[in-house]
Amino acid sequence: MDKYRILSGSIFLILLTVGGFYLGTRQITQPREIPRFYPVDQDAFQEMKDIAANKIPSPTPDETANWKTYRDETVGFEFKYPPETRIEGSQIRKDFIRYKSQEKYEENIRFQLEIENKNNFLDLENYFTNKYCYYLVVSELDGVLTPNSDCLNLFNETKKITSIDSRQALTANISYGYSGMRVTVIDIKNYIIIFNLNEFEEGAGISQKTINIFDQILSTFNFLGSTNF
Repeated sequence: MDKYRILSGSIFLILLTVGGFYLGTRQITQPREIPRFYPVDQDAFQEMKDIAANKIPSPTPDETANWKTYRDETVGFEFKYPPETRIEGSQIRKDFIRYKSQEKYEENIRFQLEIENKNNFLDLENYFTNKYCYYLVVSELDGVLTPNSDCLNLFNETKKITSIDSRQALTANISYGYSGMRVTVIDIKNYIIIFNLNEFEEGAGISQKTINIFDQILSTFNFLGSTNF
């Protein structure tokens, strides 16, 4: 009887050992799922990072925020200009009103605005070139308009049709005597508004810094609701 018990116990231990070995071997040799890696959309990933970081682009600062404002209630327009510049006032003449900065924005720069009647006006381009790129040669019989080829060439290279507060305008660079000048002419009914920047430095032309100042002033120019034009 004891022999059977010992034999049964031995068989049970053997079976238990074999079973444990089989299960352990199966657990070890069973293939495991290998993680797969997929390419990441870098733009989408960066967008998610930006959203997570709550990144919001900073607004572009308004460089004209601290500029002075000139407002003409009678004519009906206004514009901003750099605080270093002072407009002395208006000088009324027969054909135009002139605003002239006697205190220059920088050493060799000043701006000027005129309002002229449309006398024999054809279009902005003809008006522009006749005003700035032709000069009068007086002879015994009659005066003859002679073109300034350098002025015309520079005009044709730089001219650009644009608009100022919904009015058609033309902007170009010209050489004028010893100075470089950037001019915008604006067509408004029976009048022409001429806005220009002079840079008084012989042979230097118009610097990019001057152009930037000019364009910034023009960007603030607008007609009022009570405009007489």
